[in-house]
Amino acid sequence: MPPRNANDSRSFTPHWVDASLAHCNHDFESSSPFTRQCAGEHSGKLTGIAAISAYWRTILSHVPNLHCQFVDVPASIRCFTTLYRGHRDLLAEVFDFNAGGLAVRVPALYVE
Repeated sequence: MPPRNANDSRSFTPHWVDASLAHCNHDFESSSPFTRQCAGEHSGKLTGIAAISAYWRTILSHVPNLHCQFVDVPASIRCFTTLYRGHRDLLAEVFDFNAGGLAVRVPALYVE
């Protein structure tokens, strides 16, 4: 899930989707302003591994060379934030974890 260090660069692939979602609770929640555009979900929130996997696979089919450059990974108790530069500028994702260590929610925050 988090990068090994802040200088890591990552390309997103279908394998990345499967590997990342393996660390998520079955009712994992993801929210992003792009969910409205890409998934047609007015609330901007998707719930469940199947829905989130389908969302990411759709994105990757439209942007197959999607990648990011990590800036930093601040952490706290049962959460961490990935700060990175993506195809639209600076982005933060805040991962919250349950007591079992599985991700339960991640809102994506964009600099506009």
